[in-house]
Amino acid sequence: MTEDVVGCNANFRYHADRADFSVTDSARAKIVVNNNKLSVFIDPNNSGSWNDCATADLKKLSPDWLSKSHIGITASTGQLADNHDVISLQSFSDQEVLEQHEEAKKKEKAFALNENDTLDTRLSKMEAALNDLLGKAEFLDHHVEHALASIDDHIANMIGKIEKREDKSESRIGDLESIIKKEIDGTLERRLDRLENQLNGNVNRKVKGMETELNKQIEAQLEVTKSTAGSW
Repeated sequence: MTEDVVGCNANFRYHADRADFSVTDSARAKIVVNNNKLSVFIDPNNSGSWNDCATADLKKLSPDWLSKSHIGITASTGQLADNHDVISLQSFSDQEVLEQHEEAKKKEKAFALNENDTLDTRLSKMEAALNDLLGKAEFLDHHVEHALASIDDHIANMIGKIEKREDKSESRIGDLESIIKKEIDGTLERRLDRLENQLNGNVNRKVKGMETELNKQIEAQLEVTKSTAGSW
């Protein structure tokens, strides 16, 4: 079966978030070993209609492989969690017994009393019906437990996403603060440079103006001194 990959497609994944989800939804798989052939059948909607899924030749196995075999159920998920419940597991040593069991299951009534039944028979039927109700109640309790677990997963996932967004927001706020601080520091530095240049320019102009005025006054005083000296 590993040399040539075989199989089938079946819609047996009942997601709790779907609008048509119901706790009564289930799917069935049947594995039949007859002589040297293994056959897999799928009833995706638990309707009693079996679809051929896969067939494998077992001639390469040792004659006593079936007596040494065990039944096991395993599963794996990807990135997202998925809940799959095994409602029941039944095994039959003979296919005829299996077919009789399935036929009796179809004809079985949930609860039926006959006036000709003895008291013990009636009590047995009532006890069986009560056990069936208790089984359904246990199933519903199990379903609610998984539904609550799924809700917890959704809440934890949402909280994780919100925390990540908060971390990103804090990081973005920190980046904005750094940019604003740099911009303010750069703006203040440029304004101070402009003020310093303006002050230096004003001081230089005033110094030059005072220097020019002093030179004029000195030259005028020298002219007066020369003219006074010549009159002697």
